[in-house]
Amino acid sequence: MCEKLEAEFEQIKRDRDELRKDILVFNEDIHLPIDMQRLIKNAKETFSVKPRGQTELTPDYVIDRTRKLLDEDIKVYPEHKIKSSSLF
Repeated sequence: MCEKLEAEFEQIKRDRDELRKDILVFNEDIHLPIDMQRLIKNAKETFSVKPRGQTELTPDYVIDRTRKLLDEDIKVYPEHKIKSSSLF
């Protein structure tokens, strides 16, 4: 499990670096304009996550499902489909 989490973390860092380098072209010293606190708060509200509540989700499940979604076509706009590999 630890190896899978480490591999996922490294992939996230590679994806971030590629976004900065090839897609959102600007200085590496500038952080991506993402309000993580707001994203987490919105996700908690959307999915009715209870504070300090337990979940049946495991890191292994989340990683596998995320990989499956990224392997499928991602709808960005209703009339457009792009492969996840073209995003990262």
